Amino acid sequence: MNDLLTRYPATIPMTEYRLPHGQQYEIYFPATQEAADHAELILAAGYHFECELLKTGAGSFTIGDRDGDYQICLIFPSTPMEDRPQKFSDFVLKQSVQSLNIARDAQNKEEDNDNE
Repeated sequence: MNDLLTRYPATIPMTEYRLPHGQQYEIYFPATQEAADHAELILAAGYHFECELLKTGAGSFTIGDRDGDYQICLIFPSTPMEDRPQKFSDFVLKQSVQSLNIARDAQNKEEDNDNE
């Protein structure tokens, strides 16, 4: 466990939804310092991070806002526990506020078209 704290000294705040009924908990998931710094930009833009354990055993991490989820990362049960923070950190670093805004705008436009 101490090795994980050394490899992933930072954390990213998120809402975790737990089985069986989706109870919500505020947690901090371990990440690299670079990913945590990048996550601050995403959070400052009004997005949030969520996670949940799916019935398949995979972990689902999403970035979204109150209107929806715009990016998702699945971490499968076969991924060793000590590698999961790195996979999550890599996912965070691949995101940009601009790409999240584009995904949000596209989803909103699609919903507007459905309502017409």
